[in-house]
Amino acid sequence: MASAALRVKHWVKLKFIGHDDPPERNIVGRMILDSHWITAQDLLSFIGLPNKKEFEVCFKEQRAFSTFIDNFTNNTENWKYFEIFSPNEDEVKNIIVKFWTGRVQDEDIETYLKRYCEILKPVIKPTDNLGLWYGVRKYVVKMKKTNGQTMRIPNSVSLGPYTGKISYPGQVSACFICNSTEHQARECSETKCWQCGNLGHKSKDCSSVPLCSLCGEKGHNYFNCPNSYANRSRMPHNTQESTSRDPTVLAVQRSRTQEEAAPRPSAQDQTATRPRIQEEAAPRPRTQDQTAPRPRIQEQTVPRPRIQEQTAPRPRIQEQTASRTRTQEQMMTNKISSLKIYFISSLQKILTLLKS
Repeated sequence: MASAALRVKHWVKLKFIGHDDPPERNIVGRMILDSHWITAQDLLSFIGLPNKKEFEVCFKEQRAFSTFIDNFTNNTENWKYFEIFSPNEDEVKNIIVKFWTGRVQDEDIETYLKRYCEILKPVIKPTDNLGLWYGVRKYVVKMKKTNGQTMRIPNSVSLGPYTGKISYPGQVSACFICNSTEHQARECSETKCWQCGNLGHKSKDCSSVPLCSLCGEKGHNYFNCPNSYANRSRMPHNTQESTSRDPTVLAVQRSRTQEEAAPRPSAQDQTATRPRIQEEAAPRPRTQDQTAPRPRIQEQTVPRPRIQEQTAPRPRIQEQTASRTRTQEQMMTNKISSLKIYFISSLQKILTLLKS
């Protein structure tokens, strides 16, 4: 049995990352078998781990393994609450990038990933049951090689003040500070400068050349990187050189130059050519309406009628209390109705998931 276990090369580990209780083994198994071109004969084993959040799936052949990976990457609706891990050594990987902020642009993340891999498919950004994106990006990439060795994407990434996590099948977890595989960053005793990337001092005491965490080049940091999306969007478009060579623009410029160089007529010539306007000598007649005194408005001597006092009795306090009670009862009835509708819709979704 031990030798048979060592010959298993194609396997994955599924981890439930949702906030609710993890699904049962038979539900996850049905989700696997619902994948296209995968049957029970393609699986060597399907085991639920003791923590009830992780499931190990072993495949007999490479074809079934690749088919499941493609289904997991493309069918984001069914697998949006799962992460996948595998030690497979294929060059094509399905990576998951998780940032705890929505202020990092897709272009910046892709610029960082292109240092280690080639992106084969556009990014997939899964959403929750409310249709809202929750910070996870999924990519299908082809790993790059240097000196015959496959490059390793760090499991943590820091772009300025924003920190993210990267995971993919076959990833070797290493410390983000010193790159050691024996511990993680929270257990590391080294001090790393985030300005130059060297160990032994902090960024406030750094006097070295800065190292960009986005493009990996020296001489600038993430905020001043010319490859960042924010800086590229602020670059002005230099269109002066292209428009100056246009023959239409050159012709207009020549005509304007000739007009400016041509002699202009003097002010005396301009006044001589203008026709004089005859002055109106006849005085304007005054109207009788303007000279006649205006009649005074007679003062209103009629006294204004007094407003009759309201003799109607005010509503009683008991009637006001009864109306308030009826309003509160109506609001409570509406809340109960809305809760019933919410529970019914949630139950329908759960039944649909169980059937699928």
